Amino acid sequence: MISIITCSIHPEMCREMLDSVSQTIGVEFESIVFDNREKHWGLCKVYNHCAAQAKYPYLCFLHEDVLLTTPDWGKIMTDFVQKTQNCGIIGFAGGRIVPRFFISWYSSFHACSVSYRFRYHDGSVYYSGNQTTWAKVVALDGLFLFCEKQVWSNCPFDEQTFTGFHLYDADFCFSAAQKYQNYVCMCVDIIHKSRGNNDRDFYDFVFAFQKKWKRKTPVYMQRVNRLKRLEFEVREMLRTYDDYKKLGIPLFERYRRIIKVIM
Repeated sequence: MISIITCSIHPEMCREMLDSVSQTIGVEFESIVFDNREKHWGLCKVYNHCAAQAKYPYLCFLHEDVLLTTPDWGKIMTDFVQKTQNCGIIGFAGGRIVPRFFISWYSSFHACSVSYRFRYHDGSVYYSGNQTTWAKVVALDGLFLFCEKQVWSNCPFDEQTFTGFHLYDADFCFSAAQKYQNYVCMCVDIIHKSRGNNDRDFYDFVFAFQKKWKRKTPVYMQRVNRLKRLEFEVREMLRTYDDYKKLGIPLFERYRRIIKVIM
């Protein structure tokens, strides 16, 4: 029923993840593991390659540093998709705002614009406190992305633009959001073993995302007055500029990128 797709560079960690899947998923599944230690393909290319081979109608793109702990989570996911009209991608962390100067799903100016439920291996818990089991979002974190294979077929990963390991998830989800409704699942627990790294490479792909979608952003799923929106958009632009500065990107290049997204 579900094809589990993973890009792996740590076989032991991957085996532990798959053990957690087999013990909790509760439905028939196959695992498609792409060993990327030699090829070093970008995640978009890996995921498209593996999804094309998948034999089941549901796809789960899963990082190898994740452990699933809730019994029958596979049935929970598939049941929700089957009963939810126009369901797109499901994850465990996402946001309802995508500003023009989008950096991550966590781009927000108040708590109700993001939804997430997971904990790290050190025991620290991350939960937005949303009083719902399923939250509508636009962008999702790529640690876990679940969808019907048909959704992926209609909105495959953009391996031409996102050739590395960053922003592939935001782009995939934002592309799907043009046709479907994405969700955060708040009723399944996971453990995430590692945290992200926002280096220069990350911000190069942030810029690629901002350029690609500048005619479709900003997106606000909730009602926000014009002044608040303007304040937030300016703040995110300045945040982007400041991050570029901290990374040592030259002044001219900083301004060029900002203007390219605005214009």
